[in-house]
Amino acid sequence: MLKNLLADAGVRAVVINNAYTRNGVEVIVNQDDVHAAWRIADEFNRQEQENQSKQAEELVDFEADEPSQDHWPTCPRCDRRRTTVCPSCGNSGTHFKPADRMPEEMENDDPSLGVTRLCPTCDESFSPRYRPICEWCNHVFDADASLCSENIINPAEPFEKMDFRVVMILIALIGFIAAVATYFTLLFRQ
Repeated sequence: MLKNLLADAGVRAVVINNAYTRNGVEVIVNQDDVHAAWRIADEFNRQEQENQSKQAEELVDFEADEPSQDHWPTCPRCDRRRTTVCPSCGNSGTHFKPADRMPEEMENDDPSLGVTRLCPTCDESFSPRYRPICEWCNHVFDADASLCSENIINPAEPFEKMDFRVVMILIALIGFIAAVATYFTLLFRQ
C-alpha cells in the first residue's frame, strides 16, 4: 500500500522481502526522493495507527455485544480466552465472530461440534481448534477434551525444517564452489 501511495506522489519505490525487518518487507526509494518518501511514509503510519485504534475499539464493542450463548473457551487457571488459528490464512486470535450456520448444521444441533467461526482476514468459516497448552500460563488441558487438537502446527516447526534445508543447500553450495575453484586451479596450472 505504501508503494502505491509513493507512486501516486511520483516517487518510484521498490518492495523487497527482508526477513530481518519487523513485517518482512522493505520499501526502497531513490536517494533523491528520500525526504518526500519519509513525509508520505509518516502520514501512512499515522493513518495505520488510527485504523488500528479504531479496530481495537470495534473489538471492545464486539466483546460487549457478543451474545451470551456464544461461549468462547477459556483457561481455567488464568481465565484468558484460548487462541485459535484460521486454517486457510493462518490468522490467529481470540475474537472470531460466529459464522452463519447452514440449514443442515441447524438440523444436527450437536453442542459438542462447537460454533463455526468466521475469519475476518480471508472470510472463510472454520471449526476452531485450540492448542493443548495455554499460551499464557502453560496450563495443560485434558488430552481427550474435544476443544484440544494435537494437529495444531507449532509455529517453530516450519523454521526448524527450513533451517535443515538451508544448511544442506549451503553445504552443496560450498562443495560446488570448491569444485569450481579446483577446476580453475587445475586449468591454469597447465
